[in-house]
Order: sequence, then structure tokens, then C-alpha cells
Amino acid sequence: MEKTKILLNNALLELLKEKTFDNIRVIEICEKAMVHKTTFYNHFEDKYELLNYALLKIHKEIKEKVPKKDNLTEYYLSIAKCYIQYIKENPELFKSIISDRDDNVELRMFHKLYVKDIELEIENNKLYDIPSNYVANFFVDGVFSLISEWFITGMKEDESTILSYIKKLIKGKKEV
Repeated sequence: MEKTKILLNNALLELLKEKTFDNIRVIEICEKAMVHKTTFYNHFEDKYELLNYALLKIHKEIKEKVPKKDNLTEYYLSIAKCYIQYIKENPELFKSIISDRDDNVELRMFHKLYVKDIELEIENNKLYDIPSNYVANFFVDGVFSLISEWFITGMKEDESTILSYIKKLIKGKKEV
């Protein structure tokens, strides 16, 4: 069971290196994974459920690399650093995930995973008197947008520069 899910997951990720999710059909995923279409539907309702599965695996892989931090700002920066490293290691995949399309379902799903994670950290740290979902969306949107812009414009700055930009924006002031 799990072996087939992994085959389908890997097939989808390979196809995402070649084309956008919207242009990938279930039959292409099945052909790449060398499984029958019926088998696909035994494991996933549709390609969106497979995408969710794939992004959740990536999210877990990235999150496992994030060291536990006492400070929420440092936690944000740790997640951003791990995310940037993953993008640098998988640029072809992220060409599809991070694009300037307004209807980017891949990025919306990825975004939702990170918002949940940050919400939990905010609730555990009790730093804001604002509902955690608003705070999490605010910070995740900012970090995702900055990293997306960095990727789309060719990743010209190094990782430490991007992380310093994120840190300055989170702290909300210019370092003197």
C-alpha cells in the first residue's frame, strides 16, 4: 500500500519538474509510476489529494530539520532557512510550486501547512493578543512572498542575506 503511494508521489514530483500541476493528468502520473489508473484511485480520490500527500511529505521532511527554538522569531527564521535550503536542492520542482500564477494550488496547499504549524507555535508562546490564525497568516504570507520573489528573480542573493531580510521585517525595524 505505502509503496504504491510513494511511487505515485515520486511520479507526481517528477512531473512537476516538467509542467505545472494544472497540466498534469492522472493518467500521466500512473504511466510514470507504472501503476494502473484503478490503483491510483484505490489510494487517492484525485490528483489534488495526491498533491496534498506529496506536499505534506515535503513539509514533514523540512520540519524535521527545524531545530526547536524558544524564541518565535528564531523559529520563523529556522523554518525559512530549511525551506530555502530545500528550494536550492530542488529548484526544478519549485519552478512549478513557486510561480507568479495567481491560481497556484500547490503554493496555497503548502501555505496552509505552514500556517497551521506557525499557529501552534504562536498559541504555545502566547505572544500576541490577536487571534493566532491572523498572526500566522500575516507572517507566513510575508515569508512565502519574500522567498517566492527571491526564487522567481533567480535566487541572486545568498541564503544569509534572505534570512537577514526576513529577520529585519519580522522585527519591524531597520538595523543601525
